[in-house]
Amino acid sequence: RLRYPVAFGDGGTREVTLVHGEAYFDVSPAAMHRGAKFKVRNRFQEVEVLGTEFNIRAYRDETQIYTTLVEGQVLVGHQHRKQFLAPAQQSILDTRNNNMALATVDTSKEVSWKQGTFSFQDKTLKEIMKVLSR
Repeated sequence: RLRYPVAFGDGGTREVTLVHGEAYFDVSPAAMHRGAKFKVRNRFQEVEVLGTEFNIRAYRDETQIYTTLVEGQVLVGHQHRKQFLAPAQQSILDTRNNNMALATVDTSKEVSWKQGTFSFQDKTLKEIMKVLSR
């Protein structure tokens, strides 16, 4: 579920809210929008986008939020901590203890769902069934 305005104001921050679920963003640079920043918020974090492609997975029934950078650069913020991601990096925010970790990932596997393909390498049957049920 994604919440966004009917139209973004001229020059103001372009902001959307990922209420829950998973979304892939391909964002045009701020220079193409009179310098307007683009931000994606969810209940636990804010991602400031600097013209890029990235994925956020934030399901209600999971205690971790995954932000995966495919291309460009993003700044992931949670409470007082901010972390820049480089391509092929993923931030993992544990909402139970507010810890944020970084991992290097194969982005093609992380965003394969966009093409209707699922990658289940090294996943448990429980994890596979959760993805398929969605």
